[in-house]
Amino acid sequence: MPEFLFSRATAFNMLSFAFDIPQDGLKAMTPRVRVLSTLGVPSKPRSDPNVHFKYGLREVSELAVAFALMDAHMPPTLAARYVTEAWDQFRVFTLEGIRNGLPDHIAGEYEQSSKAGPIAVVAGNAISSLGVRAVRDSSSALNLAPVLLFADAVGAAEAMTAPSSIVLNARSFMTKIIGAVLTFTPEDEELRASLDRLCGIG
Repeated sequence: MPEFLFSRATAFNMLSFAFDIPQDGLKAMTPRVRVLSTLGVPSKPRSDPNVHFKYGLREVSELAVAFALMDAHMPPTLAARYVTEAWDQFRVFTLEGIRNGLPDHIAGEYEQSSKAGPIAVVAGNAISSLGVRAVRDSSSALNLAPVLLFADAVGAAEAMTAPSSIVLNARSFMTKIIGAVLTFTPEDEELRASLDRLCGIG
């Protein structure tokens, strides 16, 4: 069975709900999503420019991670790079953020390793990269810092050694997103197909 898909308006409503964006802020979301789209987020290509793009759980999750990074004042160009180049870490992070919101009989099928966690730390490295980047200071010239995952905030705090870091909590926004998806009562197999694609299975 194919994954559960929904319209752009539904995806935008999910994101606005997850990030507490007021109703009059929805119009401002469109240009931001358009910029992210030109930068490869979401990663799913448009099959036909004349057909409305359908969003799945992975697409909304990719946008949600980019939104969370931008919420921490990261520019869209750099946020998009993190989503596209560090997705192996962020897909684990997003799944950990939604597992508690899944039906019990499905959540158990998607248990991850002990190294997984809903807390992601991106260490600041812009200043330490001075002198080793191209003459033109741009987000594309910056070496991305590793994305580290933790089971809880205490572990993240103990491991942080950089002068500054961005800390993301997947449960603060991904739980709302999966809750919104479940309000449409997708079939179990549709939900599994969506989760498999989020995990990179199949």
